[in-house]
Amino acid sequence: MRCLALTAVIPLFLVGLAPAHAADAPLEIDQSIEVGAWASYHATVEAADDEIPIEVTIRCVDQTYDSGEEAVWIEIESTDTNSGTRLEIFKILVPVSRLREGPFGVDDIRKAWVLRRNQQQPVRVEQADLQGLQLLFPGRLTEGVEEHEEKEAVAWQRGTLDCRVVTIRRTTQLLNQQATVKQTLLLHESVPLQLAGFRFDIALENANVKVHGRLTDLGTGAEAALPNAQ
Repeated sequence: MRCLALTAVIPLFLVGLAPAHAADAPLEIDQSIEVGAWASYHATVEAADDEIPIEVTIRCVDQTYDSGEEAVWIEIESTDTNSGTRLEIFKILVPVSRLREGPFGVDDIRKAWVLRRNQQQPVRVEQADLQGLQLLFPGRLTEGVEEHEEKEAVAWQRGTLDCRVVTIRRTTQLLNQQATVKQTLLLHESVPLQLAGFRFDIALENANVKVHGRLTDLGTGAEAALPNAQ
């Protein structure tokens, strides 16, 4: 199950939730992000009797134009908390317009590269190989989306954030398997991409996986770990 943790990239302080209402229009999140902005998360992946701690960093590292449209390069890096070993880095190019009209999804990614553990050079990946990223970046959905009336508190090192709570239920492909997924995204406008925390409950054909993640820090001045792909 470790590979799922890598692609899903993120403990939360839970509070009671009011009943949710189904969305009658696409979920709207302004995910605009400044170049240099970054956020880090602590994530725990639970599968069977195994529990894997992972640190995840999301950073915006450059701005460019793609087919005449303004776009930004975003890196998503995951690290094994216990060993400090880098697991992988995704680098994706996303149009700024789709971030403003978020949430963006895998279909909005114009280019994507990944540097995996033990590799020396990043390799180009197609959208079909970005399935795990849809857990964090679901795209603009209408069906199966619920926004809760009450907010949820996410505690981090600088205090507490009262976050919007959005739950998404759907069936999709993960790890080349049919999966039933319940995604809970905790959103706050002060955090890059508004992502303050998340929970994923994933039922695969042969296993159940839970992922819990929360914000630990954020800042500016992020630098790229990978060169911009052409």
